[in-house]
Amino acid sequence: MVGATGYTGALVVQELVSRGVDLVAIGRSREKLDALPGDLERRVADAGDEASLVRALAGCDALVTTVGPFVDHGEPVVRAAVEAGVHYIDTTGEQAFMRTVFERYDRAASSAGIAVVPAIGFDYVPGDMAAALAAQAAGGTPDRIDVHYLIRKAKASGGTKRTGMRVAALPCLVWKEGRLVEDRIGGDGRRFLFAEGEANVALWPGGEPVTVPRHTGARNVSTYMRLPKAASALIRGAGKAASLAQPLAGTDGPSPEERGRGRYEVVAVADGVRCTVEGHDMYGMTAAACAEALQRLADGGPPRAGVLAPAEAFDPAAFLDAMRGHLTWRVGS
Repeated sequence: MVGATGYTGALVVQELVSRGVDLVAIGRSREKLDALPGDLERRVADAGDEASLVRALAGCDALVTTVGPFVDHGEPVVRAAVEAGVHYIDTTGEQAFMRTVFERYDRAASSAGIAVVPAIGFDYVPGDMAAALAAQAAGGTPDRIDVHYLIRKAKASGGTKRTGMRVAALPCLVWKEGRLVEDRIGGDGRRFLFAEGEANVALWPGGEPVTVPRHTGARNVSTYMRLPKAASALIRGAGKAASLAQPLAGTDGPSPEERGRGRYEVVAVADGVRCTVEGHDMYGMTAAACAEALQRLADGGPPRAGVLAPAEAFDPAAFLDAMRGHLTWRVGS
């Protein structure tokens, strides 16, 4: 576990300890590592120091990292996993980092005989797996898959805020006619019918345009977020001030009660066929998803080596079923 002392990292540690996983917690601060609860091994290493990470991963079967923004801090951990021959998952929600991992590390991961699976958490297990299930229900190869997010009453951690500000300064990619092209956050505004009613949605730099074409063959894939019209312009403008705002984001996170109040609905539509994932507590869901994925990789291994989308690494229906304490899913209206 790399990044074990951060907000999300600590939640992942708690989940793994509760499952009785033989865990090694890795972080920069011995003092913070010693403060972690549970019977676990603690090793000091810097996520930016590839050599120290390789040493810290000795004897491990799989790792999960929560250290972000991943576009700034993620690659040394991927390289260390490849060198150490350790299966890798992360909690990134960053489209640009996901693209980098798929484009740069697939051959190396395949040669090392390991699976590298980015975006295991709220970003983007529900969307990627819902897209796979909708495509399967639609039959054949879909022309278009759109994934729509609605989030209510969710409070973000300091790390999530910093990452969001960083992402706002980057291009928004969509998969259009078989290739990734740049668009703009908040573009292509439209109305979409969620379970609770219609809402405004607009383009969002989600991971699905990077992952979903790999396992569905869809020619067009876009991610949409519920955004009031005024918010779209504010988000686009936020990118210009991202570097100034990041130090102000803070390091704390929501309490368990605040996490429990957060609700989400993720709807993937493949040529008109819908798959909906609904749940609560996005951070708790992320911790559970990481633990589930880590155990599956360590115990049974992936279907093949290389860089894999969540729905390539794990059977979507079985994985979502294992998350029933955090979410429900259905195909159809």
